[in-house]
Amino acid sequence: SGQYWPGHNAESINHLIGCIDVSGSINDKLLRDMVSEMAGALDGKVCDRLTIIYADDGVQHVDDFESGDTVEAKTTGSGGTCFNATFEHIKRNYPEATCIVYLTDMETSSFGEDLGIPTLWAAYNDRARLDQLKPPFGSVIHIANG
Repeated sequence: SGQYWPGHNAESINHLIGCIDVSGSINDKLLRDMVSEMAGALDGKVCDRLTIIYADDGVQHVDDFESGDTVEAKTTGSGGTCFNATFEHIKRNYPEATCIVYLTDMETSSFGEDLGIPTLWAAYNDRARLDQLKPPFGSVIHIANG
């Protein structure tokens, strides 16, 4: 269209939402590794903006980052797992999000509402158990429980 928009790269993700399940089933190394991967997306200009949401059965902590910010992992939570509050938080505060990546073992009482935002479940659990825990939306990739 002949227009140039500062800070927008059509081949990048504008706003990545990274959700971390801190219900107690995640170890510190896996949490740090996942946050590091998300920070790499921001540093590598794969996304322009990064929001990390730490949640168990509720949203425990939220960090927002932009290019050039230092991203550090937080440890918080340890309650049960319910994704409703996380997706409600995203719906209210980040409706323009480009995609969601949710690190979890998929053991939940509710997956929450499909917001129509592409969602990738980065699932750490036994593969056989993951076959039983099919989310109602999004795609699932299996990762090793580091």
